[in-house]
Amino acid sequence: MATHRSKLQYQLASAWAEILDVDHVGLDQDVLALGVDSLAITQMILRVKEDFDVDLTFDDIFDAPTVTALALRMGSSQKRSPGRLPRSSNLPQATTLAKRHGVQPVSVVQERMLRIERKLPGLPQFNLPFAYRLQGPLDVAALKRSLAGVIRRHASLRTAFGWRKGLAVALVMPEGGVRARLTVKNLSLRTLKRNAGVKKLLLLRAKLETQQKSLRRIDTNQAPLFRAFLFRLDRTSIFCF
Repeated sequence: MATHRSKLQYQLASAWAEILDVDHVGLDQDVLALGVDSLAITQMILRVKEDFDVDLTFDDIFDAPTVTALALRMGSSQKRSPGRLPRSSNLPQATTLAKRHGVQPVSVVQERMLRIERKLPGLPQFNLPFAYRLQGPLDVAALKRSLAGVIRRHASLRTAFGWRKGLAVALVMPEGGVRARLTVKNLSLRTLKRNAGVKKLLLLRAKLETQQKSLRRIDTNQAPLFRAFLFRLDRTSIFCF
């Protein structure tokens, strides 16, 4: 038992060190004092689930902030049924053939993320922003049609998530049931002389707006689970989602 526990402690310490990007985490070191945030806790929870098939919660991390305490809690987790998720064997498997639309089961990872989202609503911990700088003329109408076509072809982009009788479910909308959302904002300043300084300021403003948009919460109950923005500059467009 001691050997197994020591091995578990070593693996947990290594996982924390990798997540926090530090050289070493002591067995009795309080990881909360190292600057752990919600994203780091989420990564650790998913890591423990993947490596050890043990379900942890945010409370587990807060109540057991050291490697030693967390290893002890994981060892006794089988005896603590309140608040734990069902075992993966009792959940619908992701390999189940899905219907084309309607209510469908979610994967273990999806359910874990939804529970975290429900416990910490409003945080952008799962947002993945992307931005692309486009040079030259742009047909905005064609871009909107392209987004609509991609959503129509891919069920994953027409999927929202919700809860039914305490269980997480995926809600796949039928083709044509989800509208593409593209917000276009013109940042060009036609009244000002076009010079390098003005262009630099316009680009900086677009970058700041992109960062602000990426911090806004996405409603998982409404598909599509992405937002698309187009910032128009003089001869440059920035497309982000």
